[in-house]
Amino acid sequence: MKNRYSITWLTEMAKAQRSGYYKWLKNGKVSLHTQDDLLLKEQISTIHQTHKMYGYPHMKIALRDKDFM
Repeated sequence: MKNRYSITWLTEMAKAQRSGYYKWLKNGKVSLHTQDDLLLKEQISTIHQTHKMYGYPHMKIALRDKDFM
């Protein structure tokens, strides 16, 4: 859509910063922090499938046992 509308207008509509758009354009990939969060979320989901009653303390122990913490 950048061919049709200005970047300024598009970023305002998306409620994003122009600098963030240009940074994303330059890098074109997901940050390492975001990748780590996704891996952690997948691992928590996997543990939850087998141990549905785990709360925070047990989940933390299970993640530590799998070297995620």
